[in-house]
Amino acid sequence: SSLIAHDYKVSKGLTRACKEDIKLHHCRRGVSDDKDVRLAQILLCLEAIQKNNTKLSQDCVAEINDHRRMLMEDYKLSPEILTGCADDIDKFCSNLDAGGKTIHCLMEHARPKKKKERRVTEVCQRALETLVKVADVGEDWRVDPVLRKACKPVVDVACSDTEGGDARVMSCLMEKIGTNFMNQECETALLEIQYFVARDFKLDPQLYRNCKDDAIRFCKAKKTWADLETGQMDPERGPLILPCLHRYAYHPEKEMQLKPECFHEVKRVMRQRARSVDLIPEVEDECIDDLAYFCFDKTGKGEEMLCLQENLEKLQQKCKDAVSSFTEEEAAHIELNPVIMTVCGDAMQRHCAEILKTGKDEGDMMECLISYKNDADMRNDVKCRAAIEHFQIITLKNYHFTYKFKEACRPYVARFCPHSNTKYDVVACLSEVMRNDTIKGAKHSIPKECRQQVRAQLLQQRENIDFDPKLKAACREEINSFCFNVPHGSGQVNRNNVLECLQTHHGKLGEQCQHALFTIKKSELTDSSTL
Repeated sequence: SSLIAHDYKVSKGLTRACKEDIKLHHCRRGVSDDKDVRLAQILLCLEAIQKNNTKLSQDCVAEINDHRRMLMEDYKLSPEILTGCADDIDKFCSNLDAGGKTIHCLMEHARPKKKKERRVTEVCQRALETLVKVADVGEDWRVDPVLRKACKPVVDVACSDTEGGDARVMSCLMEKIGTNFMNQECETALLEIQYFVARDFKLDPQLYRNCKDDAIRFCKAKKTWADLETGQMDPERGPLILPCLHRYAYHPEKEMQLKPECFHEVKRVMRQRARSVDLIPEVEDECIDDLAYFCFDKTGKGEEMLCLQENLEKLQQKCKDAVSSFTEEEAAHIELNPVIMTVCGDAMQRHCAEILKTGKDEGDMMECLISYKNDADMRNDVKCRAAIEHFQIITLKNYHFTYKFKEACRPYVARFCPHSNTKYDVVACLSEVMRNDTIKGAKHSIPKECRQQVRAQLLQQRENIDFDPKLKAACREEINSFCFNVPHGSGQVNRNNVLECLQTHHGKLGEQCQHALFTIKKSELTDSSTL
């Protein structure tokens, strides 16, 4: 009963302090008879008014913030959680106090990575979504006691000059994932909250404010922040709005592009979410089974996505499609590649500063990094080179994963190489067409932009045996016998790589390997004239 008394006092405080605002904005219209539900509806209505940049009275704002905090401190104040999650609390979180820990325990069990039987029910999932929205946790890190306690040491050191509210500190914390400032408790609590924020575009206040109009115009977003009639967060559309906005971010037609302030927010959010597959619903929700099967032990930043990319051929079709389209985006926009963003910061500043300045990256940054990775200063930057080469190996799986190549050659791939699957096959097929044109002295059927891209891909193959899977397979035994200690690729600077080694042992090579090497030699002779 003390709870009800406490609850009554709370609701009295809120309705008294906000009386004028409630009346002015008709926040009692159509509310429920159940007083707990009614309170949540009134709160949502008041919050929606704030989101519309309308000022509420100071006392009312203070009461709203108190109430948001209390909701996160005690799950028993949320009727949906009490009824919708009762069994889940018994099953997963029974030994915890009523405080925020129970709520975080439920959130942890809401993430798809958990096996089916360790996941909360659909009803409880919806209740958590409602709570995250009513308490508007994504807006202010101080609302949630668990997050506040876990992240205070990080905020004190790394975000101390960031003002609370408007998700500014949340954004600062997201930027610190993967750095030495972050600790495990804070990261866990943060990702538990961000999991829900990522699935409802309205819960990131800066994204919502700056992109609301574009989202309604291009992505069928709902017009109001609080959809009080259904009370639902529209789970079908919520997660899809961000990827939809991202597609328009780089639209070739001016009138179809996002407003600059929305473009800026979309880039920030996409960059922050690339750190964990939990925050990329369009991939995670399609890949639940594959993640559990192939990537269960991958927990580092960006590791799950790398793991899915490495296993691309083995994934179930819907997951394979989702990972492929994410990888295509990632190849065009470096900010979606958290590993390269983390380890190649210096290299990007040093060699590719112009691209950073423009803020628009359409495959340019990847191309720039690849072109400089064999320079003397980059040879010592082992982590950055490894990250670039790892991505180069992923791109061999599909020519769409190399943005500039895809853009320049797409129509000619469709015309000349409809049956080529991997990028390796596409390059081989196009270079054959180029070679035949040259030998016949005919006019080139493939234009210069695409020919240059094919040449660039062929040069990369020569540089590193890992980029030439056919040669690597044909000469596997010879490589093990004769070239065991030779680095796989060191490009133009140091020529003692595997390709050179195989050529020096020419007489001892098996037929398959000799044939593969001969093909390379033959193409090298004619390539010089194919431009």
